[in-house]
Order: sequence, then structure tokens, then C-alpha cells
Amino acid sequence: MTLVPLKSLAEVSTPDSWWDGFALIDNVGNIRRRTLEDHHRMIAEIEVTDAVPEPVRQHFENARNVYLHAFFSHRLLMVAELQAHVAAEAALLARRSQKAGAPRRSPGLKRLLQHAIKSGWIRDEGFAIHRRHEEARRAKVDMWNQIDSRFQYASPEDPRQYCKILAESFPSLRNSLAHGSNFFYPTVLGTFQITADLINQLFASNHCAP
Repeated sequence: MTLVPLKSLAEVSTPDSWWDGFALIDNVGNIRRRTLEDHHRMIAEIEVTDAVPEPVRQHFENARNVYLHAFFSHRLLMVAELQAHVAAEAALLARRSQKAGAPRRSPGLKRLLQHAIKSGWIRDEGFAIHRRHEEARRAKVDMWNQIDSRFQYASPEDPRQYCKILAESFPSLRNSLAHGSNFFYPTVLGTFQITADLINQLFASNHCAP
């Protein structure tokens, strides 16, 4: 791992050259550098709704702001991802606290996720990544159906399969980040989408009756 030191005052607002490795392709096929405007737009497109309690929304906005500043220091991506996990746990705890008599202390992220699944607060179809996967699977089955009609799309047997996987993987990743892992990867935007989908489901109008 190469040490990334504190930037000099003169370089604070200079885009991190690390992002040059993630060029964008425009509508006519031209390859160009990612700009701050591109970076901001991608982050701004992922948001939580006004139905989410303000303290939870602030945790998520903290994560988005750290992600934004990662354009100038890419190692902040891991800080942004950890803060997204903080927002998720705060949301789960806030949702649970709406029930009379619920303990205020968190039992841990994994147990909170398992409780949310059991209570029906989150479902597979509420996650964009799951919907994209199912759409791709349906398209593949439909293609094979043109050759052999025996190929038929069937919904997953367990409608909570993705949520159950998330309940195992999400806390593990959070713990790895919180305990000082040096593992680094650029796919943080996907975590932000999953987190936003999770939080928005928790406070969807049809779930919020005390």
C-alpha cells in the first residue's frame, strides 16, 4: 500500500489523479475524464426520501459529503462507505424504536437486519440491484424460450433471499472497515445505492404505522 499523506494547502482543491483511471464514455462514444460535475451528479442521484427521520438523513448526508470530497482524496472512499453503514444502522435502530417498548440500545447491525427482514420492513424487490438481477435473468430465460418453450421464468422461491445474504455480508463489511482494514476498492457507489434502498424501505409510508 502506498501512503497517501495530507495534501498541501495549495493542492486541497486539486482533483485526485487516481480518478483518471475511471474515465467516462459520452453519448457518441468518446472517452473523457471524470469531472467534479460527473462525480457530484452520480452521488446526488442516490438519496433518501423526506419520510426518513432527520437524524438518519443527516448520517446519510454525512456519507454523501465525504464521498463528494473523495474526488480530491480518493482514500476518503472507505470513510464514506463506513459512514453509509453508520446511516444504515441508525435507520434500522430508529425504525425499531417506533415500536412501543423497543430497547434503545442496538443489538448489532446483523440482528437489526434480521429483525427488519422478519418484520417485513425490507424485501428483495425494494433493492435496485436485485431488480436488475431479476430483469437480466428474465431476459435470458425469454431468449432461451424462443428456442425451447420449456424455458420459463420463475420468481425466486425465497422472496427474501437477497435480504438474507445482505444480513450476512453487510455487517461483515462494516466490521472490516471499522476495525482498520486496508482493503480498498472503488465500488462504493453500489453500497450507497443499497443503503439508500434499505433506508427508504424502512420508512415507506405503508410500513410506518406504530
